Amino acid sequence: MRGKNAAKDVNTLKTDALQKAQDLHALLDHVLAGLIKLQKEGLKWDLIYNGQTFNDVEFVFFVPFMWCNADEADRLCGAYTN
Repeated sequence: MRGKNAAKDVNTLKTDALQKAQDLHALLDHVLAGLIKLQKEGLKWDLIYNGQTFNDVEFVFFVPFMWCNADEADRLCGAYTN
């Protein structure tokens, strides 16, 4: 009887881990959607600098990397974890 419960617990842990990874990707997709649009299209802004106004200055954002620890990096790239 104990063996059956142990196998069931292992399967539950695998399912929970997969669900957490899918949740992370869904969350990142939603949160970063606006950033992706800014990277592709840029942002026009009226910039005030030294008392002078520069109209329709286009800002283009570049994100070279993501700062994360090893566990987060594994989840981001979908690496297999045990």
